[in-house]
Amino acid sequence: MPVGKGPRLNARSFITLSATVLAIALLLGAMVLYLAENGKKVRLGDNQFSDLNAARTAKRIATDGPIQFPDVSGGSRIINLSHIGDDPQTGWYVFDARAAGARKECVLDWNRERAAFVDRCDAKSTFAIDGAGLHHYALLVDDKGRLVIDFNVDPLTTTTVVRTTTTITTTTLKK
Repeated sequence: MPVGKGPRLNARSFITLSATVLAIALLLGAMVLYLAENGKKVRLGDNQFSDLNAARTAKRIATDGPIQFPDVSGGSRIINLSHIGDDPQTGWYVFDARAAGARKECVLDWNRERAAFVDRCDAKSTFAIDGAGLHHYALLVDDKGRLVIDFNVDPLTTTTVVRTTTTITTTTLKK
């Protein structure tokens, strides 16, 4: 029984296929260069973090202390979340877990005995539970009782935003 031969790649087909692959590679390379020249960063993830229930999180912080979230925004940003008071609608603070200009490994951890955030690289360097002196992010308690942290804030100010049922209160602290 004769066996048929499959399609053969002749010179014309080979040249067409090679030219197509080369054109695609050049197009992708041009796109990469365009993005690099325009200084645009490719961002993965949201600029908002909103997966926490305010009441449950406030109880957890009251029991265990402030919460540290590593890299919740898709970059290298580590944040600390703290709460002061009994009302889960108010008293929230969210801020960088590193002092400005600190090395990557110099993260601030909560120390219950000292009631302060302590720098891993310098135990003498401490910060209060409200993160005074650190870069803060906007925080909102929405109508569903969820914490919404917004990473799109002016880095020169420290802002805490708390929303009640009908009003929004903003507190700005200068560094």
